[in-house]
Amino acid sequence: MKIAFHRLLLVLLLLLATVPVYALQGDLDLGFSSDGKLDAVVGNGNEYGRKVGIQSLAGVDYLIIAGHAYNDTLKNHDMIVRRYLPNGSLDTLFGTAGVQTIDFGNGDDYLTDLYIYPDGRLLLAGYTNSTGGGDFAVALLTPSGLLSTSFGLMGKKTIDISGLDDKAYAVNVMTTAGSDKILVAGSAMIDHGTVQVPDLDLDFAVVRLNLDGNLDSTFNSTGIATKDITTAGETAYGVGVQSSGKIIVAGVDSTFPSEIRLI
Repeated sequence: MKIAFHRLLLVLLLLLATVPVYALQGDLDLGFSSDGKLDAVVGNGNEYGRKVGIQSLAGVDYLIIAGHAYNDTLKNHDMIVRRYLPNGSLDTLFGTAGVQTIDFGNGDDYLTDLYIYPDGRLLLAGYTNSTGGGDFAVALLTPSGLLSTSFGLMGKKTIDISGLDDKAYAVNVMTTAGSDKILVAGSAMIDHGTVQVPDLDLDFAVVRLNLDGNLDSTFNSTGIATKDITTAGETAYGVGVQSSGKIIVAGVDSTFPSEIRLI
């Protein structure tokens, strides 16, 4: 489920399960933030909620809202994650007063996807231009919303695939040889020896990381795979894993939906 907002994060909790006889399925849940709606002001600029998920810990289902917000001090966008209690109250035990901001450097950082581990850890994916061109950006938070020091550099990892413009749009986790691996998929601008036209040089890109954030050299020898499907540019927006371990990457090119299977 994806949501995008201008200046406000708006959360609607709908009754989609068993409900009392006086409430209809699909009605706003008046037990959530008193009227079923929540306006969450994060800063003074544009703010976008991109992903929503449920973090189940100790019998409590927390609501996770992830996206990016404009940092009025640094004049750029940062990834942002908020956690709410089932009643819609901000959970002040998460991050800093209920909010965690992830800044990859002096540039814009955009969140595009979220994966929640069964143990409550939060895996964030997106892209950053803090290094000049666009790079894949991945962060790992502990269940309590702190950056995990066991992952990447203080909980953050950037991957430069092409040296040009790379953007991640999907994240997932797979298990191979008894070990969990992190999959990140999106697009990379690859120079095929023709005149640089961004829309024509984008290829599907998949990165596989070890749990510590390092590239997994057992995947395509470098931890990175790019696939040029057609003469048009391609971008991956989803990544899944079959029970056999095969990776499915789905996305679009400039003319029609396309899908590729990587073995």
